[in-house]
Parts: sequence; C-alpha cells; structure tokens
Amino acid sequence: MILGGRDKIYEIVRNLKKEGHTIIYVTNNMSEILLADRILILENGNIKTIFQREEIFEKIDLLKQSQIKIPEIVQIIAQLKQSGKGICLQEWTQQEMMQEILKVCENEK
Repeated sequence: MILGGRDKIYEIVRNLKKEGHTIIYVTNNMSEILLADRILILENGNIKTIFQREEIFEKIDLLKQSQIKIPEIVQIIAQLKQSGKGICLQEWTQQEMMQEILKVCENEK
C-alpha cells in the first residue's frame, strides 16, 4: 500500500505511541485531532481546556466557540451517535473514519 504524506505521519505517530513514546503533536488541522489521547485547546496563549479524545462529541460546542472548524466527517459521526449508532473513536485517519461509518451503516441494513 502506498501512503500519502499525511498517512505516513499518522503511521509514524501510531508506531511511536505503540512503542511507549509520549508524543506532543501541535496542529491547527482539526482532522488530525483523533490521533490524540488528550486534546488541549489554547486561547491567547493560555490553556482553555483539556479533554480526552472520547469526549470530543461532548465538546463540539466548546470547539465551535473556540472558532475551531469541526471536520464534516466528525460532524457525521456525531449525528450517527445521536441517532443511536455506536461508533467508538480511535486513532483514525479520515479514510479509516469513513470506512467505520460505512461499516456501521451497512450493519443497520
């Protein structure tokens, strides 16, 4: 499988985490947020909040209030969760998230 640049970075981060390394990943790309175990939001140089990846759907209003654009794929997963379709967040790339969404929707048929 040939990986693109972003997928290579995801793979490197995942492998380092599996080896027990602590990774501090700074990004303004919200689509990369699911690589994190904990998410920290800074505002004007101060920590506004810290939360676990699993809490992301509970924090969507806070993210929007902080002017952080929520990726469409995360919004779709949030809507699926509200309709009772269980999707457990993991360290996903956007491609992997889409595959999980399709799998959950296919299981509902």
